[in-house]
Amino acid sequence: MAENTAICEDAFDARLLAALTKEQNNPPAQWWLSFCDPDKPKGEQFLGVSIVEASGFMHAQQKAWALGINPGGEILGEQVEGIPAEYLNKLLSRAELEAADLV
Repeated sequence: MAENTAICEDAFDARLLAALTKEQNNPPAQWWLSFCDPDKPKGEQFLGVSIVEASGFMHAQQKAWALGINPGGEILGEQVEGIPAEYLNKLLSRAELEAADLV
């Protein structure tokens, strides 16, 4: 079983590297990353939003991990613009998003 896991990890790492390499020449943009855990009870599934500047979706995910602002769960990402710098590079709760009028 360990061999299958290693093969899966190797394949994942190769795909990740290929995606990051492809994105590296893109101009930096703001990326809205929304995190949720569908296994949690309804009303508790939303884990937060991180907004980072990155050259693509995969790079944005890696940056969120590196900054410690990825709470886990499933990630949806969308390129956005015009988010004030004070909201970048942090994990934002629903209340913080609403108070900042970002939702």
